[in-house]
Amino acid sequence: MIELPIGRHPRAPHLRAVRQQGGKPAKTSFTVVARASRSTLLRLTLETGRTHQIRVHLAAIGHPIVGDAAYGARRLPPSESRKFPALHAASLAFRHPLSGEEHRYESPLPEDFRSLLTSIEGQIPWIDR
Repeated sequence: MIELPIGRHPRAPHLRAVRQQGGKPAKTSFTVVARASRSTLLRLTLETGRTHQIRVHLAAIGHPIVGDAAYGARRLPPSESRKFPALHAASLAFRHPLSGEEHRYESPLPEDFRSLLTSIEGQIPWIDR
């Protein structure tokens, strides 16, 4: 569990940062799905919903998201480059505010994400988990 308060970045207001003073409470739980030589696949669950929460929390513990230069990841070579961080919402669930009915949506790993992982790690046996 990562529990670090999040607020506006002091020098870049469009970004967020861990802020002990004035930050709002934020919790992210995580499970390691698989480890490889240069990366780790995580399953993350937001206990709160702050802007850029996953990005801020992972960067704060020294493990920024692949391709997320705004939050400290190294830039990828053009052959591996994406226009956005290697972050994918595999599922999303919420309760409807009026009916209370749970809605759940799932999304398979996009092909460009699979290609990125393969280009970084080579053959990945856990890519379909």
